[in-house]
Amino acid sequence: MQWARVGILVLLLLPAALFLKSIVVMTVVRLIATALFLPALLIASGREMNITLGDYGAVLWRPSLAACSMAVAISVSNSLMSEGIARLLCDVMLGAAIFAMVSIACWRASGKPVAPEKDLIEAITRLISKLGGRHMLQ
Repeated sequence: MQWARVGILVLLLLPAALFLKSIVVMTVVRLIATALFLPALLIASGREMNITLGDYGAVLWRPSLAACSMAVAISVSNSLMSEGIARLLCDVMLGAAIFAMVSIACWRASGKPVAPEKDLIEAITRLISKLGGRHMLQ
């Protein structure tokens, strides 16, 4: 399967590199090639491990919604700020904050399943208690 992916990538990337000579176009082509190949990879590996498409959906909807929310927030923010280092710093901080908040909100809304969000909350709780902020957790 890996060689098929490499072959598809070469077939798509070679014309983009030779004729258009743009790193941005080559990056977009790489993204498209990955997006085209990912479903086949998930289905093939899922078949071997008895994972259904519903299982994938149950796991991927929270980070997908968080990523879309982050993209919208950053797009709005970018329309309000001029280019520069301040905008980049704002994008990074805003993106991280929005992704984390939406992820945690979706995790709580789905009944707090065993997931990376639970591990993150536990790690933050341990860190706060180590720093002496026990009163903050109550």
